[in-house]
Amino acid sequence: MNAIRRLWLNVCFRPIADIRRFGQITRMLKQLSPFVLLLTTACAPAPSVQAKNAGNGHPGDALRARLGITLPHSGSMVIVRGVAQHHTKLEWSVVAWRSRTGTWTVERAGEESSGLLKLGPQEIPSTKKILTVSEAAQLERLIKDRDVLKEAVVKTGQLSVGGYQSMMEIITPRGKRTVSWVGRLTGKLGAIADVVIGAN
Repeated sequence: MNAIRRLWLNVCFRPIADIRRFGQITRMLKQLSPFVLLLTTACAPAPSVQAKNAGNGHPGDALRARLGITLPHSGSMVIVRGVAQHHTKLEWSVVAWRSRTGTWTVERAGEESSGLLKLGPQEIPSTKKILTVSEAAQLERLIKDRDVLKEAVVKTGQLSVGGYQSMMEIITPRGKRTVSWVGRLTGKLGAIADVVIGAN
C-alpha cells in the first residue's frame, strides 16, 4: 500500500519531468480505439459532479460506504479523494480530523477495481496515524489561515495517463471549501494536501 501512496504523491503532487513515456502510451492507445483513449485520458471531474459533492456530501462518501468506514464528527477536518484509472482503477479516501483534545488523526482507505482490465473490487486495508506535534501544528496553522477559504486554485502539470484526479474538502469552524485539481496543487491549499496525503 505504501508503494501506491508514493505513486499518488509522485503523479499528483509533483510536476512530471519527462512525459515522453506517456506520449508513447497515448500514441499506442490512439491506434487501439478512441473509446479506450477517452477512458484513460479523461479530464478533470465535470463541474456538475464537483458541485454535487461539494453541496450534498463529502469527497469519497461512496467509497467509504462500500468499505464500511464511518466519517468522524469534527469541526476541523480535511477530506481528500483521489481517483486514477488505467489498467485498473485506484480510488483513495484520506481523512484528517481534530479531536476535542487537539490530536489530529489521519485515516486512509482505498479500493482497486476494473480499468482496462476486468477486476473485481479489492479493498486496500485502511490505516490510521496520529500526526506528530509538529505536523499537527503545521496543519492547524494552515487551515486557520483566512486566505485558505478564498485562495485561488493554482496547480502545475496536467493529467497524465493513469494520473490522479483529486478533490479536497476543508472544514473549519469558520466555514468550508471544496477544491478539485489534477497535477500538483500549490499554495496554501497544496500545503494542506501535502500534509494530509503525505502522512506516513
